[in-house]
Amino acid sequence: TQDDPVFLARILAGSPFLLYVGNAYPHKNLETLLSAFSLFHKSHPNVHLVLSGRGDVFYERLQKEVGRLNLENHVRFVLNPTDQDLAALYRQASVYVFPSKCEGFGLPPLEAMSFGVPVAASNTSSLPEILGEAAVYFDPKDPEKITQAIRKVFEDPSLQETLRKKAFEQIKRYSWKKMAEQILHVYDSCDQKETS
Repeated sequence: TQDDPVFLARILAGSPFLLYVGNAYPHKNLETLLSAFSLFHKSHPNVHLVLSGRGDVFYERLQKEVGRLNLENHVRFVLNPTDQDLAALYRQASVYVFPSKCEGFGLPPLEAMSFGVPVAASNTSSLPEILGEAAVYFDPKDPEKITQAIRKVFEDPSLQETLRKKAFEQIKRYSWKKMAEQILHVYDSCDQKETS
């Protein structure tokens, strides 16, 4: 499921890496993340970026962009990951980065938080509301701002610990049961409007 099982084994053995999990649609803004990572990599050459999601034409485009930026040895793709792959990646990631320009909800950063991974995320759409004070935010249009946010989280262990504590509180606000109850409530209210 991954492009390089030896690399995956190595990063799971402790090499530091930044992580993104999700699709690679244009609004996810991963090209800008790659530009930001190329800046970050200059001061942190031992850190990798791992991008994980379903293999498709959008990820193929990203792989070409990685080549154009000469980052082939520092960016790795874990495509069509199993649940075990994802859990292992979340457990070992140094920082989860979510650069999306537009997001309806934003489940992956909450997943990362549930594993204790500090999160750096876009300051746009629903993300500040969903993630609250449990993330460091950046302007997703600006690679330098993304780099600064990643560096801020990566280099500060006390900030990482603060974000973890806040994250565990934040994710208590969300549960599948609560989400199902809220959806059911919406359906019920729609039914009542139609019958009245």
